[in-house]
Amino acid sequence: MIISKQTILNIDYTSEVKAYTEWSGDVEFVQLCKYQTFANEFCAERGLRGIKVQFNGRIKNCLGRYVQRYSGEYIELAKSQAILDYKLGKHSLIDTLIHELTHYQVKCQGGDYADGAVDFEHELAVNGGSSSGTTKTWRKETTAPLQYASLWDVYTAYSKENGERVAAVYEKHSKAERYQNGSYMVKGTRVNLKRTGFVVNEIVSR
Repeated sequence: MIISKQTILNIDYTSEVKAYTEWSGDVEFVQLCKYQTFANEFCAERGLRGIKVQFNGRIKNCLGRYVQRYSGEYIELAKSQAILDYKLGKHSLIDTLIHELTHYQVKCQGGDYADGAVDFEHELAVNGGSSSGTTKTWRKETTAPLQYASLWDVYTAYSKENGERVAAVYEKHSKAERYQNGSYMVKGTRVNLKRTGFVVNEIVSR
């Protein structure tokens, strides 16, 4: 359930957009150290072996994940969210880190660490983290809301017949501009689509 949706950034699609979607290697290193330090302290307080935290720039459908491989286990955080937190002075990804660390904690303690499981949801509430957006309400114990940013590109549709503006089309942000070739229909009108804007919405849900 979405509690609120607020537009916190709405700008033309110019080079300025890169300021909110990219950062330097030095900044990335410092920010990764911040999240790793948080994870180290979390684990130490609970008597757990430390776990590696890393950014993943390809994550699109979640904010983070606890990963188990034959080579080891680690936590991935969505790089796009980390960049926005840094650029906009937000701290929403710390909540994601608490959520993923709780998966790791409950797994180490021998409990059921799946989203929605009683063991996991109970420990998540103790840790002050928020439940996954896909977890059924009746399974949740925590009252902490889930907060995150959604990035959208705005495309303006222009009529192929007379060049007039038809509508705005919103797509999940991507580096490469879409709709470069082909014939597209918007509101029953053949149109050309051009990327013209960039919007960041802040979502709070429970």
